[in-house]
Amino acid sequence: MKHYFLFLCFIVLSFFLQAQQVVNKKEWSDSTLWKKSNTFFVEGGGYSLIAPNYDKIIYVKRSLKLSIRAGFSLFTANQHKGKQAFMYLFPVGLNAFWGRAKHHFQIGIGELYVNMYEYPNSNTSLETVNINIFDTFLFFGYRYQKPTGGLFIQAGWTLPILEIKNHKASTLGSLIIFIPEVGIGYSFLPKGFRKKK
Repeated sequence: MKHYFLFLCFIVLSFFLQAQQVVNKKEWSDSTLWKKSNTFFVEGGGYSLIAPNYDKIIYVKRSLKLSIRAGFSLFTANQHKGKQAFMYLFPVGLNAFWGRAKHHFQIGIGELYVNMYEYPNSNTSLETVNINIFDTFLFFGYRYQKPTGGLFIQAGWTLPILEIKNHKASTLGSLIIFIPEVGIGYSFLPKGFRKKK
């Protein structure tokens, strides 16, 4: 009976170890590493002049990856009677990029919401006027990112295609065409996720 129990424990342990190897192979695959990747970067130009952003990969299929991004920045607007007005920028976007290693071609679509407070020149009081702007952009460019994390770089051109300012729309023909964009940051994985050598 004792030998039978030891043999049964050995069988169960063997199955457990085999299952663990399968899990580990899946856990350490490039696809899983990409999905676990988190990226913080600072963008200059493009959607929002200059803004810190967070980017998260949400889908991986072979060389195709999809990511979502969001950021925030704050700038001063005009001055009136020694008082400073401000504008708040909130860029969000969806990116698709292709590449099997660290070099990728990237396209994306993004939305920039601007909440701005201005002092009208004709206003004798210190009351600001609130302006809401929604800008829609397309992005075409290059993305450098490794599945194991590290340096992140993206560079390319953004193309504004629609702007809605206080319920008044401007389309592609009346907007500035092609704005350069550069983003530099760092990608990292959660603790415990490192590709096995």
